[in-house]
Order: sequence, then C-alpha cells, then structure tokens
Amino acid sequence: AIELGFLKLFNVTLSSSEILNNYNFVALITLGLLITGVYVLWLRITARKEFYEQGQVTVILIGEAIITALFAAAFWWGIALVFFNLFQMLAGINPGPRDWAPSLALIVTGLAYIPFDFNLHQRYKNDAAVAADPRRGFVFTMLAGGILSTAIGGAVALYSLGTDLLGSPFENWQQVARAGASACVVGLIILALYFWTARREHLFS
Repeated sequence: AIELGFLKLFNVTLSSSEILNNYNFVALITLGLLITGVYVLWLRITARKEFYEQGQVTVILIGEAIITALFAAAFWWGIALVFFNLFQMLAGINPGPRDWAPSLALIVTGLAYIPFDFNLHQRYKNDAAVAADPRRGFVFTMLAGGILSTAIGGAVALYSLGTDLLGSPFENWQQVARAGASACVVGLIILALYFWTARREHLFS
C-alpha cells in the first residue's frame, strides 16, 4: 500500500489490472492481521499462565521483540534496495520511480522498529532481570541476520565477478553482483551496529 502511494506521488500511472495483480495489499494486510491476532492471543494465554508479574511482563516483551525483528527486516531490506539503486547509478544506470518506490516503502514500513528497539533497550536498562531474554533474543537475531546477509551477499557478488574474470559470465551478472554487494554491505552495517550493542549492553555474558 505504501509503495502504491509512492508511485502515485511520483506520478506513475498504473492500470486497474496492474494494481489488482501487483498491489493487492488488502489480502496481505488481512492475512497479516490474522496471523498477528493468533500470536497476540497465544501470548495472552501464555502470560496468564505465569503466576508472577515478572513472567507476564517477560512474555509481553518477547512478543515485542518478535514484532521488532519483523519491522527491522523490512527496514534493512529497504536499505539494501537503496544501496542497489546507488550501485546502479554508479554503473551509469538511472533507477526510475518503480525502482525507488519499493525501497522507500520498505523503509517507511520498517521505521517502527527504531522506537521498538529503543523501548527494549530502555526496559533492559531499567530492569535487566525481566527484559534480558527478550533483548538478547532480538539482538542475537539481528546478528544472525547480519551474518547471513554478509555471507550470502558476499558469496553471490564474488561468484558473479568470478564468472566474468574466468571468461564465462552469465546473463545479467552485473545486476546480480550489485545485488549481492548491496546485501553484503547492509549485513556488515547490521553486524557492526549490533555487535557494538551486544558488547555495550554485556549481552554476551
């Protein structure tokens, strides 16, 4: 839905069939709300089984950590697409509105992860006994995502470049190499940011 809004903002004309086929966000939002409702209900039931207040708060914070990780995935995916567009520009290819709209939409969607992340940090800072596991789980999830993004993106970029150096490039290898490099760069940023966070908050101990 946000991507469609950006396309309208960029004065991109879309046919009714294109909107229905490519931007059927109503079904996706409905599915997302259904899944969210099931997990909220599950967390409420789990929280009620905890007879002490700390346990109930921890369960709620675990749910918040999961939501934060999902928003973070959208945000950093959007950042990776921005890097890809920038690499395209460096290669002499000018990305159009249809290239920028998805990246901006993902970033806007994932912006909510920043206040959620800050809230988890504050809860951990103020009451480590309650918030330690949710905070550690989120930070370690981000570290794992950064490792995967760096490793897979770097491997794809090197493989694509290697095929060209060996004289047997595949079709659109440059695009694939730039996509891999974008994922690798974002992975390195995430790794650096959350490795520093984990050390600062003593989450490895």
